[in-house]
Parts: sequence; structure tokens; C-alpha cells
Amino acid sequence: MTIRTVAADAGVSVAAVSKVMRNAYGVSEALRQKVEASIEKLGYRPSIAARGMRGQTYTFGVLLVDIENPFLPSIYHGIEDRAEAQGYKVMGRCGPGA
Repeated sequence: MTIRTVAADAGVSVAAVSKVMRNAYGVSEALRQKVEASIEKLGYRPSIAARGMRGQTYTFGVLLVDIENPFLPSIYHGIEDRAEAQGYKVMGRCGPGA
């Protein structure tokens, strides 16, 4: 379930749904009711992760779960080296229970 799904169900643009959700200025009561009805009907809940990614953070995550595989740490470090060379930060975990 995404904001696009809500927009399609309500028959409005993604921008309109976003404005309703942010309680932005200039949203008519009719539009608000239409979008909120779709949100309720579909059970939509905004993604906290997506909200945290507003703008460009230059961050991504890597999760490697099988630390017993002797190749995974070098794969992780290769990803990390390449990403950092391009200005990205890796939020990763390479270890038991990762």
C-alpha cells in the first residue's frame, strides 16, 4: 500500500494526497474528505522509513545475515568502499544475527 494507491483510489494526484497528509495550506474540505475516506478504506499507514528519506540522504542499508559465509564480510566491505567513494554512507550490519 502506497500513497500512489491512495491517490488512485481517491481519484486525485499523489501531490494532493501528500498535501492532505501534511495538513498543508489550500486543501479544500471536499478534497480532504475524499482522501481521508480512501486512507481509511484502504487502511493506509505512511511508511516511517519513507518519511525519513525526504530529500537526498545519500544513505542506504545493507543487511547480511550469514556471517559464517567467509565471502560476505568482503562483499560488505566492497559495497561500503564503493559507496563511500561516491559520497554515500552505508548503514549496514555484518555479523551474527544481522
